[in-house]
Amino acid sequence: MRLIAILLALWANHHPRSVERWRRPDPFLRYLDWIWDRLPASADNRGALRLAAGLLPPVLLFWLLQLWLDDWLLGIGEMLLGVWALVFLHGPGRVDDQVEEFLDAWREGRLDGARAAAARLADREVEAVGDAQLPATALEGLFWQSYRRLLGGIFWLLIIGPIGPVALRLAWLARDAAAERGGTDELARAADKVMHVLDWLPARAAALSFGLAGSFVHAFDGWRNSQEEPDAGLRELVTAAGLGALDVDRPPSDAEDVEDMLRDGRDLVGRSLMVWVAVAALLTIAGWLY
Repeated sequence: MRLIAILLALWANHHPRSVERWRRPDPFLRYLDWIWDRLPASADNRGALRLAAGLLPPVLLFWLLQLWLDDWLLGIGEMLLGVWALVFLHGPGRVDDQVEEFLDAWREGRLDGARAAAARLADREVEAVGDAQLPATALEGLFWQSYRRLLGGIFWLLIIGPIGPVALRLAWLARDAAAERGGTDELARAADKVMHVLDWLPARAAALSFGLAGSFVHAFDGWRNSQEEPDAGLRELVTAAGLGALDVDRPPSDAEDVEDMLRDGRDLVGRSLMVWVAVAALLTIAGWLY
Protein backbone atom coordinates (compact mmCIF):
# COMPACT_ATOMS: atom_id res chain seq x y z
CA MET A 1 0.00 0.00 0.00
CA ARG A 2 2.86 2.41 0.68
CA LEU A 3 4.22 1.80 -2.81
CA ILE A 4 0.81 2.68 -4.24
CA ALA A 5 0.72 5.78 -2.03
CA ILE A 6 4.06 6.94 -3.47
CA LEU A 7 2.91 6.42 -7.06
CA LEU A 8 -0.39 8.23 -6.48
CA ALA A 9 1.35 11.12 -4.74
CA LEU A 10 3.85 11.50 -7.59
CA TRP A 11 0.93 11.63 -10.03
CA ALA A 12 -0.97 14.14 -7.88
CA ASN A 13 2.05 16.44 -7.64
CA HIS A 14 1.96 16.80 -11.42
CA HIS A 15 -1.44 18.49 -11.01
CA PRO A 16 -0.71 21.09 -8.32
CA ARG A 17 -3.85 23.15 -8.93
CA SER A 18 -6.04 20.14 -8.18
CA VAL A 19 -4.36 19.38 -4.83
CA GLU A 20 -3.26 22.82 -3.67
CA ARG A 21 -6.09 23.21 -1.17
CA TRP A 22 -5.15 19.91 0.48
CA ARG A 23 -1.66 21.04 1.41
CA ARG A 24 -2.16 24.55 2.71
CA PRO A 25 -0.40 24.96 6.07
CA ASP A 26 -2.58 27.87 7.25
CA PRO A 27 -4.39 25.93 10.05
CA PHE A 28 -1.09 24.73 11.50
CA LEU A 29 0.47 28.21 11.30
CA ARG A 30 -2.54 29.74 13.06
CA TYR A 31 -2.23 27.06 15.73
CA LEU A 32 1.47 27.86 16.18
CA ASP A 33 0.72 31.56 16.63
CA TRP A 34 -2.05 30.77 19.08
CA ILE A 35 -0.05 28.43 21.30
CA TRP A 36 3.20 30.42 21.19
CA ASP A 37 1.35 33.61 22.15
CA ARG A 38 -0.03 31.84 25.21
CA LEU A 39 3.25 30.45 26.49
CA PRO A 40 4.76 32.34 29.42
CA ALA A 41 7.49 34.86 28.68
CA SER A 42 9.96 32.64 30.52
CA ALA A 43 9.60 30.11 27.69
CA ASP A 44 11.13 32.50 25.15
CA ASN A 45 14.64 31.27 25.99
CA ARG A 46 13.61 27.61 26.01
CA GLY A 47 13.48 26.76 22.36
CA ALA A 48 12.96 23.03 22.87
CA LEU A 49 9.96 23.68 25.12
CA ARG A 50 8.34 26.05 22.65
CA LEU A 51 9.02 23.70 19.76
CA ALA A 52 7.58 20.72 21.63
CA ALA A 53 4.47 22.69 22.52
CA GLY A 54 3.98 23.55 18.87
CA LEU A 55 4.86 20.23 17.24
CA LEU A 56 3.97 17.39 19.59
CA PRO A 57 0.16 17.83 19.78
CA PRO A 58 -0.49 17.78 15.99
CA VAL A 59 2.12 15.06 15.42
CA LEU A 60 0.60 12.85 18.13
CA LEU A 61 -2.91 13.43 16.82
CA PHE A 62 -1.83 12.48 13.30
CA TRP A 63 -0.04 9.40 14.64
CA LEU A 64 -3.24 8.31 16.41
CA LEU A 65 -5.15 8.85 13.18
CA GLN A 66 -2.59 6.69 11.36
CA LEU A 67 -3.01 3.92 13.94
CA TRP A 68 -6.78 4.15 13.70
CA LEU A 69 -6.75 3.86 9.89
CA ASP A 70 -4.06 1.17 9.84
CA ASP A 71 -6.38 -1.75 9.05
CA TRP A 72 -9.31 0.22 7.64
CA LEU A 73 -10.50 -1.41 4.42
CA LEU A 74 -7.43 -3.66 4.25
CA GLY A 75 -5.01 -0.75 4.58
CA ILE A 76 -6.65 1.60 2.07
CA GLY A 77 -7.18 4.18 4.82
CA GLU A 78 -3.48 4.43 5.62
CA MET A 79 -2.65 4.43 1.90
CA LEU A 80 -4.86 7.49 1.33
CA LEU A 81 -3.33 9.11 4.38
CA GLY A 82 0.12 8.44 2.90
CA VAL A 83 -0.88 10.06 -0.39
CA TRP A 84 -2.06 13.17 1.43
CA ALA A 85 1.10 13.24 3.59
CA LEU A 86 3.40 13.26 0.54
CA VAL A 87 1.22 15.81 -1.27
CA PHE A 88 1.23 18.00 1.84
CA LEU A 89 5.02 17.74 2.11
CA HIS A 90 5.55 18.73 -1.52
CA GLY A 91 3.49 21.91 -1.41
CA PRO A 92 3.11 24.63 -2.34
CA GLY A 93 3.51 24.55 -6.13
CA ARG A 94 6.00 22.30 -7.93
CA VAL A 95 9.78 22.20 -8.10
CA ASP A 96 9.62 21.86 -11.89
CA ASP A 97 7.63 25.09 -12.13
CA GLN A 98 10.29 26.88 -10.08
CA VAL A 99 12.96 25.60 -12.46
CA GLU A 100 10.97 26.83 -15.45
CA GLU A 101 10.57 30.22 -13.79
CA PHE A 102 14.36 30.51 -13.49
CA LEU A 103 14.92 29.33 -17.05
CA ASP A 104 12.43 31.83 -18.47
CA ALA A 105 14.14 34.71 -16.68
CA TRP A 106 17.63 33.50 -17.68
CA ARG A 107 16.71 33.09 -21.35
CA GLU A 108 15.22 36.59 -21.45
CA GLY A 109 18.23 38.13 -19.71
CA ARG A 110 16.21 39.23 -16.66
CA LEU A 111 18.95 38.77 -14.10
CA ASP A 112 16.88 40.17 -11.23
CA GLY A 113 14.12 37.69 -12.00
CA ALA A 114 16.63 34.86 -12.36
CA ARG A 115 18.21 35.80 -9.04
CA ALA A 116 14.84 35.83 -7.30
CA ALA A 117 13.90 32.47 -8.83
CA ALA A 118 17.27 30.96 -7.83
CA ALA A 119 16.78 32.23 -4.28
CA ARG A 120 13.37 30.55 -4.08
CA LEU A 121 14.81 27.31 -5.42
CA ALA A 122 17.83 27.34 -3.13
CA ASP A 123 15.71 28.58 -0.21
CA ARG A 124 18.42 31.00 0.88
CA GLU A 125 19.79 34.47 0.23
CA VAL A 126 21.77 34.76 -3.01
CA GLU A 127 22.70 38.46 -3.08
CA ALA A 128 26.38 37.60 -2.75
CA VAL A 129 26.25 35.09 -5.62
CA GLY A 130 27.68 36.36 -8.91
CA ASP A 131 25.51 36.39 -12.00
CA ALA A 132 27.56 33.65 -13.65
CA GLN A 133 26.99 31.37 -10.64
CA LEU A 134 23.19 31.68 -10.63
CA PRO A 135 22.65 28.58 -12.84
CA ALA A 136 24.72 26.46 -10.44
CA THR A 137 22.76 27.91 -7.51
CA ALA A 138 19.50 27.03 -9.25
CA LEU A 139 20.77 23.49 -9.91
CA GLU A 140 21.76 23.08 -6.27
CA GLY A 141 18.31 24.34 -5.31
CA LEU A 142 16.72 21.77 -7.61
CA PHE A 143 18.53 18.94 -5.83
CA TRP A 144 17.81 20.33 -2.35
CA GLN A 145 14.12 20.99 -3.03
CA SER A 146 13.72 17.56 -4.61
CA TYR A 147 15.15 16.02 -1.46
CA ARG A 148 13.23 18.23 0.95
CA ARG A 149 9.88 17.95 -0.81
CA LEU A 150 10.07 14.43 -2.21
CA LEU A 151 12.85 12.03 -1.29
CA GLY A 152 13.05 12.72 2.45
CA GLY A 153 9.32 12.22 2.82
CA ILE A 154 9.34 9.01 0.77
CA PHE A 155 12.10 7.64 2.99
CA TRP A 156 10.16 8.20 6.20
CA LEU A 157 6.90 7.04 4.65
CA LEU A 158 8.56 3.70 3.91
CA ILE A 159 10.02 3.47 7.42
CA ILE A 160 7.24 4.74 9.71
CA GLY A 161 4.29 5.54 7.49
CA PRO A 162 2.47 8.83 6.76
CA ILE A 163 3.53 10.42 10.04
CA GLY A 164 7.08 10.78 8.63
CA PRO A 165 6.36 13.25 5.78
CA VAL A 166 3.94 15.18 7.97
CA ALA A 167 6.48 15.58 10.79
CA LEU A 168 9.08 16.80 8.27
CA ARG A 169 6.78 19.48 6.85
CA LEU A 170 5.58 20.65 10.27
CA ALA A 171 9.16 20.96 11.56
CA TRP A 172 10.12 23.02 8.52
CA LEU A 173 7.06 25.25 8.91
CA ALA A 174 7.86 25.75 12.59
CA ARG A 175 11.42 26.76 11.69
CA ASP A 176 10.18 29.33 9.17
CA ALA A 177 7.54 30.63 11.57
CA ALA A 178 10.15 31.08 14.30
CA ALA A 179 12.38 33.07 11.94
CA GLU A 180 9.50 35.33 10.92
CA ARG A 181 8.47 36.08 14.51
CA GLY A 182 11.92 37.46 15.38
CA GLY A 183 13.59 37.18 18.76
CA THR A 184 13.21 33.40 18.67
CA ASP A 185 16.75 32.26 17.93
CA GLU A 186 16.55 29.50 20.52
CA LEU A 187 13.40 28.16 18.90
CA ALA A 188 14.97 28.27 15.43
CA ARG A 189 18.04 26.42 16.71
CA ALA A 190 15.85 23.78 18.33
CA ALA A 191 13.94 23.32 15.05
CA ASP A 192 17.25 23.02 13.17
CA LYS A 193 18.39 20.28 15.53
CA VAL A 194 15.15 18.35 15.08
CA MET A 195 15.38 18.63 11.30
CA HIS A 196 19.02 17.54 11.37
CA VAL A 197 18.00 14.37 13.20
CA LEU A 198 15.11 13.76 10.79
CA ASP A 199 17.31 14.44 7.74
CA TRP A 200 20.53 12.68 8.73
CA LEU A 201 19.74 9.24 7.31
CA PRO A 202 17.41 10.12 4.38
CA ALA A 203 19.84 12.78 3.11
CA ARG A 204 22.49 10.10 2.76
CA ALA A 205 20.00 7.77 1.09
CA ALA A 206 19.13 10.57 -1.36
CA ALA A 207 22.82 11.19 -2.11
CA LEU A 208 23.26 7.47 -2.76
CA SER A 209 20.26 7.43 -5.11
CA PHE A 210 21.74 10.37 -7.07
CA GLY A 211 24.91 8.35 -7.49
CA LEU A 212 23.01 5.26 -8.64
CA ALA A 213 21.06 7.37 -11.14
CA GLY A 214 24.13 9.23 -12.45
CA SER A 215 27.89 9.03 -12.08
CA PHE A 216 28.38 7.09 -8.86
CA VAL A 217 32.12 7.80 -8.58
CA HIS A 218 31.71 11.55 -9.00
CA ALA A 219 28.69 11.62 -6.68
CA PHE A 220 30.69 9.85 -3.97
CA ASP A 221 33.60 12.25 -4.48
CA GLY A 222 31.24 15.22 -4.13
CA TRP A 223 29.72 13.69 -1.00
CA ARG A 224 33.15 13.09 0.55
CA ASN A 225 34.55 16.49 -0.41
CA SER A 226 31.50 18.34 0.91
CA GLN A 227 32.02 16.90 4.37
CA GLU A 228 35.58 18.17 4.57
CA GLU A 229 34.29 21.71 5.12
CA PRO A 230 33.96 22.51 8.83
CA ASP A 231 30.54 24.15 8.42
CA ALA A 232 29.16 21.65 5.91
CA GLY A 233 25.66 20.40 6.59
CA LEU A 234 23.19 18.03 5.04
CA ARG A 235 22.26 20.54 2.35
CA GLU A 236 25.87 20.57 1.14
CA LEU A 237 25.97 16.77 1.18
CA VAL A 238 22.83 16.42 -0.95
CA THR A 239 23.71 19.14 -3.45
CA ALA A 240 27.34 18.05 -3.80
CA ALA A 241 26.25 14.47 -4.50
CA GLY A 242 23.76 15.72 -7.10
CA LEU A 243 26.32 17.93 -8.84
CA GLY A 244 28.82 15.09 -8.76
CA ALA A 245 26.30 12.65 -10.23
CA LEU A 246 25.90 15.06 -13.18
CA ASP A 247 29.69 15.54 -13.29
CA VAL A 248 29.23 19.33 -13.31
CA ASP A 249 32.56 21.13 -12.91
CA ARG A 250 31.98 24.59 -14.26
CA PRO A 251 28.42 25.88 -14.77
CA PRO A 252 27.75 27.18 -18.30
CA SER A 253 26.65 30.75 -18.99
CA ASP A 254 25.07 30.28 -22.43
CA ALA A 255 21.27 30.16 -22.12
CA GLU A 256 20.93 26.96 -24.14
CA ASP A 257 23.65 25.19 -22.16
CA VAL A 258 22.09 26.33 -18.86
CA GLU A 259 18.76 24.92 -19.99
CA ASP A 260 20.38 21.61 -20.92
CA MET A 261 22.13 21.45 -17.54
CA LEU A 262 18.93 22.02 -15.58
CA ARG A 263 17.02 19.57 -17.75
CA ASP A 264 19.74 17.00 -17.05
CA GLY A 265 19.31 17.78 -13.36
CA ARG A 266 15.58 17.17 -13.54
CA ASP A 267 16.18 13.93 -15.42
CA LEU A 268 18.60 12.84 -12.70
CA VAL A 269 16.00 13.55 -10.02
CA GLY A 270 13.46 11.56 -12.04
CA ARG A 271 15.80 8.59 -12.30
CA SER A 272 16.52 8.84 -8.57
CA LEU A 273 12.79 8.67 -7.89
CA MET A 274 12.66 5.51 -9.96
CA VAL A 275 15.43 4.06 -7.79
CA TRP A 276 13.33 4.76 -4.70
CA VAL A 277 10.20 3.29 -6.32
CA ALA A 278 12.18 0.18 -7.29
CA VAL A 279 13.42 -0.21 -3.71
CA ALA A 280 9.86 0.18 -2.40
CA ALA A 281 8.67 -2.43 -4.90
CA LEU A 282 11.37 -4.90 -3.84
CA LEU A 283 10.56 -4.37 -0.16
CA THR A 284 6.89 -4.93 -0.92
CA ILE A 285 7.57 -8.13 -2.87
CA ALA A 286 9.80 -9.36 -0.03
CA GLY A 287 6.94 -8.80 2.40
CA TRP A 288 8.72 -6.11 4.44
CA LEU A 289 6.22 -3.47 3.35
CA TYR A 290 2.52 -3.65 2.73
